[in-house]
Amino acid sequence: MPVCDRPHYLSPVLESWRGVRGISDVPMIFRCEPGYPDMPPLVRRERPAGLSEVVVNGERLGNDQNMKAAIETAFVVGAEFVVAAG
Repeated sequence: MPVCDRPHYLSPVLESWRGVRGISDVPMIFRCEPGYPDMPPLVRRERPAGLSEVVVNGERLGNDQNMKAAIETAFVVGAEFVVAAG
């Protein structure tokens, strides 16, 4: 999931995901854009329990390239399929 500076959107999304049965068994990759220092801690604090990785990009990618990077990362680490959320 790409993350930029939208805490009022992201917090309720992550909260709703906590109610999904089995979500704690799903590896999740959050790719944070640089320049928003409050977002990685927010993701770490509010993400659904389970296997999650929070990555801060080295440079601003924008939504499309950020999503592409997250999908590529998932396949590189061995995912059989990817569900993109944004």
